[in-house]
Amino acid sequence: MDGRRHKVIVLGIIILTLGFIMILEPPTIVQSMQEWTLVNLTLLDEKVMIKPKKEMVVEIPVLLNKTVTVPPLWKREEKPWFSEKVEVPWYSEYKYFSKILSTWRSKNLTVVGTAIEQSSKPFNFYILDTDNFLAWLGRKEYKFWFKGEGKPYYSFNISFAPPSSYYFVVEKTVRGLSATEMYERQEELIVNITVKSNYLRWYCEQVFLNLPFERPYDDLDSVYFNCTIQEEQGRKFDVYYMNSYIFEEKLMKGESYSTFFEAKGVSHVKFNKTIYYNQVKGLYGPVNPDFFFLNPYSQENLTVRILVTSPRIYEKENPALVYSKLFTVKPSLSQSSNPRRNLGLIVLLENLFEVQLCILNDENYQRLLNGVSYRCTVLEDFIPMLSNKTYILPALKDDGSLETYHIIVINPFTPLLNNTVRVKTILTWEEQIIKDVPYKIWFLGPIVIIIGSIILLKSKRMTPTRASA
Repeated sequence: MDGRRHKVIVLGIIILTLGFIMILEPPTIVQSMQEWTLVNLTLLDEKVMIKPKKEMVVEIPVLLNKTVTVPPLWKREEKPWFSEKVEVPWYSEYKYFSKILSTWRSKNLTVVGTAIEQSSKPFNFYILDTDNFLAWLGRKEYKFWFKGEGKPYYSFNISFAPPSSYYFVVEKTVRGLSATEMYERQEELIVNITVKSNYLRWYCEQVFLNLPFERPYDDLDSVYFNCTIQEEQGRKFDVYYMNSYIFEEKLMKGESYSTFFEAKGVSHVKFNKTIYYNQVKGLYGPVNPDFFFLNPYSQENLTVRILVTSPRIYEKENPALVYSKLFTVKPSLSQSSNPRRNLGLIVLLENLFEVQLCILNDENYQRLLNGVSYRCTVLEDFIPMLSNKTYILPALKDDGSLETYHIIVINPFTPLLNNTVRVKTILTWEEQIIKDVPYKIWFLGPIVIIIGSIILLKSKRMTPTRASA
């Protein structure tokens, strides 16, 4: 019995010791887990002095810089239309003449006038349009704009329809006489007719913009420009950039229309636009759109300033006054079975002095080299000295392949100094990986200690065996 008890005590001490060891250094188990992790791959990290043999030149020519006065949209006007002396000889029963009344840029047209016989003789007076004048000549039923009979004096105030020919007729009060009777009567009329027109006429300010296409008759040629328009006192106006014919014949007549740009009720507006040659192609060359300014909000003249610039980049021989540097970044990724997502390209720029920056994808860079229109992914006209700029660009094309970028850093501001520039590009993405995560079993040591303690307690209760006599 003493040997058995001794073994139990030893076992309890061993288990108790093992429990204390587990507390000091708990056992560890490893579990595999899937998680998304951020991966960064540096593609380019270059610090250079910009001084190549050729230069990339950024120019911002001013296409238009003008201040215009925009009058109120509608203005009531009155002006003489005509003054006519009509003589009806004794051998005629009537005499007529026609006039054309134009309603160009006008509405609410009325005419005011008088017809007076010089000797106060009575006469008949008619104002007719073309169709009703022909009916009157044929002694058919007709309608009139004005009709007066048997008086020596007439005054009229009538509203006219859109532009057309109108006939003014002076007629003797007696018709159907024979030649003999007319000779015997010897009746002559001399009528003075004076007419004024009164109307609402609309006014606009039209500003011409000549688009400098470089390749005439090339449908793919284009002009890109930035436009800033502002009223000096912050008053509202409407602006349209469109074809002049559509403006006159469609928009101002309330019909459906199309524009390249429009803004209503603004005091300040900025926009940029690319106009392709095939959008403005005419029979003998481009039919450039114009700017039209309207002022329907005030009865005062507005003062509006318009500035149009057309930034462009081109390559030419370096005159040793302007410097530039080209960096080409062509990302590549090794094959991986792990899923990837959120691919992007980070471009970091550090510069000592002021620089200009243009970043183009490969397609637009080739268009630049071929002298056709292109679009910059990033275009910075002025980056201050000692700057640290960061740009995030899409890394994938539409077809899922990686995009190649060309970074052009230009030093046009410090021609006598070498400009130190650092360009760093990082391809970044999230990748799903399988990660082994260790877990420490902290609770196992106390459990083992409890078990060892129980064993020792039980060993104390075991009765020792007495020796025989």
